[in-house]
Amino acid sequence: MVGVAASGILRPIEAAAAGSAEAKAAAAARVTKELPIPDTYEADRPKQTDYSVDVLVVGGGYAGMNAAYTARKAGKSVLLLDKGRPGYSGQSPWPGTFNYFDPEMGDSEQVYREFCRYAAEYFGNLDWIDVWMKESKAMCERIKSWGVLEMYPQMAETKYFATRDYYGYRDNVVKDKERRPKFVEVLDKNGIPWLQHVMVNDVIVQDGRCVGAVGFQFTTGAIITVHAKAVVMAMGNGCVIPTGHPIGDNTFDGEYIAYSLGLPIGGKEFEDYHSHQSFAPG
Repeated sequence: MVGVAASGILRPIEAAAAGSAEAKAAAAARVTKELPIPDTYEADRPKQTDYSVDVLVVGGGYAGMNAAYTARKAGKSVLLLDKGRPGYSGQSPWPGTFNYFDPEMGDSEQVYREFCRYAAEYFGNLDWIDVWMKESKAMCERIKSWGVLEMYPQMAETKYFATRDYYGYRDNVVKDKERRPKFVEVLDKNGIPWLQHVMVNDVIVQDGRCVGAVGFQFTTGAIITVHAKAVVMAMGNGCVIPTGHPIGDNTFDGEYIAYSLGLPIGGKEFEDYHSHQSFAPG
């Protein structure tokens, strides 16, 4: 349904908001509010703009955090760059569930492999599924050790399945359990320097190898140059999602750069299960 007003064409969600009380409530429930943006742009300007490290990680989401953490624990010098602020940009603020494979809880490799094969219409890459079954629990335990999951208490304790109180403290928000600031805390605690509001727009190639990257801090105009032995581009490669889930919740920055560089792209075969929804048709 599309409503027409004197000011022009209304989007479906706007049309719903102009209708009945029930329609307004349904529309409001589907609108996300802008995240707070720190009003400290000038404080962004780094004292150093040229870096030399073992590992450069571009992107401060879950993939980038794990890459930076792993490299640092291996004794490597690491620098992390993020287009926003780690924990606040990309998809990091939004995930509300963590799924992992655990045989101790009754998960079956054969059952899960067959489920993924049929549900993905034979498109799913079972090799990637095997990797997920082998490593997902340890990865979830690592994220849990960072404190990122503190805002999601155990279901049996909060009864959120009955109250829809997913946070477990609907009327008493506990700020120290907010997951977004945890990202920066993890970086600082492990001695990983990071810069925010830096958009990497090209890599440095020498003798056929990627040896760094160049970007700019869009809040201050500072040019950032990084020389690195390895570059990890954890910038969002999207995923294959069934019909009915909005494609807008995936960033494809990393995939765009990969295409631009002529790089092969893999790992797209992970299946993300969502049911069909009337307001988000394929």
